[in-house]
Amino acid sequence: MGINIEWIYRIEEIVKYNSGMSFPENYLFRDNNKDNKIRMAITKDGMIFILPNFSWDGCSPKFFFLDIYFGTPDGIIHEDTLKPKTYYASLFHDALYQFFKKDGPYSIKDADKIFRKLMKKYDFRLSIIYYYGVRLFGKLWRRILNLKRKNSGLMEIVHSDHYELLNIINHPHKSL
Repeated sequence: MGINIEWIYRIEEIVKYNSGMSFPENYLFRDNNKDNKIRMAITKDGMIFILPNFSWDGCSPKFFFLDIYFGTPDGIIHEDTLKPKTYYASLFHDALYQFFKKDGPYSIKDADKIFRKLMKKYDFRLSIIYYYGVRLFGKLWRRILNLKRKNSGLMEIVHSDHYELLNIINHPHKSL
């Protein structure tokens, strides 16, 4: 019926997070397919933007059987966001892992630290366990997921006045 059951969550608006890091350039990250949709942007001042329609499965691993999902829990609903406590942490972590490049602006460890910071921000009590889980198994899981996705995306360096980057920055968004 046109429903993609591979992913549990999908964002409807741009979500922005200040990573507290600085980067040498501005970056756009695109799907590596015929559409080349921009999925993520990172600015020199450390802002990370995830764009609408990005889909992910929350904290991994998960699988479904007879219409029920099994796997890593995403936590209880946070009273301020009305989303599972790991929702934003897993969103940024999945996007950063999907578009990771060895010669890119951030490391796997950086992605894992952002994961932990966002879990702590939303009071997820098992953040240390989940953090060490991704530190131990994250690279392996990333390889498995990229086989499932059949691509790891494209990275493009852009200037601050690039029209697509300006459109992302100036578009209404949810700030974390």
